[in-house]
Order: sequence, then C-alpha cells, then structure tokens
Amino acid sequence: MTGLSARLDKATVLDEMAATAWPALETENLNGWRLRHTPDSLIRRCNSVLCNRVENNAVLADMIDRAEKFYRARHIAPRFQISPASQPGDLDRELEKRGYITEAPSMVMTTEGLASNPPKTSPDPATTSPVMDEGWLDCYLGEVPDQQQRQGRENILRSIQGEKIFAKINPDNKTRASGLAVINQTFCGIFCMHTLQPDRSQGLGKRILKRLMHEAFQLGARTIYLQVQSDNVRGLEFYRHCGFKTAYGYHYRTLE
Repeated sequence: MTGLSARLDKATVLDEMAATAWPALETENLNGWRLRHTPDSLIRRCNSVLCNRVENNAVLADMIDRAEKFYRARHIAPRFQISPASQPGDLDRELEKRGYITEAPSMVMTTEGLASNPPKTSPDPATTSPVMDEGWLDCYLGEVPDQQQRQGRENILRSIQGEKIFAKINPDNKTRASGLAVINQTFCGIFCMHTLQPDRSQGLGKRILKRLMHEAFQLGARTIYLQVQSDNVRGLEFYRHCGFKTAYGYHYRTLE
C-alpha cells in the first residue's frame, strides 16, 4: 500500500468513526453522502455533509444542489467536511467555484502501537464513570454562555451510543477538568477535553487524557484519535507531548 492510499484509507475509517462517536441528531443519505443536522448546535461536524463515498453514479452538481436545499430548509448555511477521503476528488474545487469559503482547518491526531506500549495512568488519576453526571456536565458546558448551545451539546452527549468513559477531576467536590472517550471496535475517540479557566496549566488535562487512554486500552482500543483545530497551537503541542501524531488534515467548506 502506497503512502497516499494508506492515508486515504485511514481518513475514510477515522472520519466514519468520529461521525459515529459524535453523532448528528438528524441524518439523511444522499447517494452515499451523509447530510447531518443537529438543532440548537453550532458544532460544524454534526451540521455538515460527510462525503466519503458516492453511489449510483450520481451527478456532482445535482448532489450539491440537493445538499444545499437540505440545509436551507433548516435555516442553516450549507457546509461540507472535506478530508483526503472526500468523494468525488474534485469536490473541494467545485465548492470553491460556487463561492464556498474555507473554515476551521483541523488535524486528526492518533496514537497507535498501543499493544507494544500500553498507556499508563498517572500516579494521581482522574475518576471515571460510564455515565455522565451533573458535575462533569457543568465543567464541560459551564463556560458556554448561550443556554441554547449548552442544551444542543447536552442533547448530542445523551445520544452517543456505545461504550463511553467520562473522566473528571474534582478535588473539592467541584469538577475542575473533564474529558470523554468513546470506544467503537478497536478505535477510541477523545472528546470534550476541558479545564476550567482558573485551573489551567496545572497538569489536569494530562491526568484526564492518560486515564482515558489507559481505560480505553483495557477495553480493547488500539488506535486512539482526536481532532484539533490547526490554529490551536497550545492544544497541538499538548497532544504531541502526550504521544499523538498528525494523521491527516481536514477543513470545512461553507456557503455564507
């Protein structure tokens, strides 16, 4: 397998895993494209087209027109998630011609080879649970000012299927840091990493991440992935320090 084909294959698998782990509340199939919409949420990944395959010899221009109609009917901007796996190969160029702008360039990062080097938890580990409690939710969403957006994210969290690990640190009965792992087969996605503003730069995020990775490995995960916006320099540095490497990049195309 060439380097390019390996990257395409990895992007196809991880795009699907991430879409399943963090689900849109409404989806519609359009000749292989997945039209995703989540009311009361501005999160791009669940309000965009996942376009990793095309079926039925569909005509690209017609598919874009139908996708635009889907989003306009829901009063939100048409948006496509573009990665190395996006089909057809000229989709990004066609969207640019139509006036779509590029938004939120991001990186998918992974850590692999866990079978030969199992992740270890920290000496002072975070606490975990398979269910979300109010303390965890308040930490993750407490600094989101818009109540409607808070509710939208909570709705997504409650819709997640499969094995989940909610991690938190609450030394004084107030949750100071949170994180979530979602496991699907041998893959684990990391989401909702958040530390309250006054408690940052104290190593809490690293303790959360190490505990999630350790427990995910115990539950059978062998590839752990996460998504970080490319302009989040501090986040990229943190995850690299924790053993993650960039697998591929992606971005969104949005018609304003």
